[in-house]
Amino acid sequence: MMPEKSTLAGCAAAYGAVLIWSASYTVKAPLLQYLSATEVVFLQYLFAIPLLGLLAVRQGARLRIPLRQAAGFLCSGMLGIALYQVLVNTGIGMVGSVLATVFSGLIPSMCLVPELLLFHKKATRAQIVSILASVLGIFLAVGGVNLDPASLPGCLILLVSNAFWIFFCYFNSRIQGAATVQGTLLLFYQALGAELILLPILVLQGDPLWDGLARVDVLGGLLFLAVVNGVAAYLLLQFALRRINVLSYNLINNLIPVITAVLDYLLWGRAISVVQMCGILLIIFSVVALSRDRAV
Repeated sequence: MMPEKSTLAGCAAAYGAVLIWSASYTVKAPLLQYLSATEVVFLQYLFAIPLLGLLAVRQGARLRIPLRQAAGFLCSGMLGIALYQVLVNTGIGMVGSVLATVFSGLIPSMCLVPELLLFHKKATRAQIVSILASVLGIFLAVGGVNLDPASLPGCLILLVSNAFWIFFCYFNSRIQGAATVQGTLLLFYQALGAELILLPILVLQGDPLWDGLARVDVLGGLLFLAVVNGVAAYLLLQFALRRINVLSYNLINNLIPVITAVLDYLLWGRAISVVQMCGILLIIFSVVALSRDRAV
């Protein structure tokens, strides 16, 4: 039986967000030579906030909302945008990008905890098969990893970052499902919340914030991250979460290492090994199995 049109639209939006986030890895590489990871995130949303505000007003939304509602949106941005990205970058610095990528593949498995315990939902056979295939596929796609006891703090940080992302997805799914606020206005406040917590971090770091902006390529990369990654991708995420559940979305999200590996090959000539190709095929299989599941 074919999925409903609403489900297909949600999956298409999820694929679009995944494509953008995969491209952002390529864009961020040169930026991090001139700006710290925290600076990149801060400047990205500094540029995105005015655009989000203009879009919200153009759509007829009022930027002034009840204080309690605004506080919830700000906190979700602090956790799901700012702290999530900072923790991921910290984990990468401690254990390396390879192991960090494997941990990102654990997000769908971690999504099962609230699905089963909090919402009393039963995972379908297709979802379980997809989770197992995607976790194994990501492990193979990055060439396997060797765990070291010294890596434990970094692994714990990455697990916490996964929890922040899952919270962010469920929060957005609930708000969008209740249709209490426009997606653009929600993202406006979440981006503002990210800035409010990143600003004191930058002050404590004491780095010269504007030095890297003198370069045209750096400014162009930041604008891409602000407009395409920071606005378009998150609006696609919100659209998807109104039509498919969080577990299903994060399974589709596992295509990021696949697309990134292809972009690395096309742009930088980095070859893909046979083992990595097997992992990529497993990830693709997991997404195909998911898309055929009526319970998406």
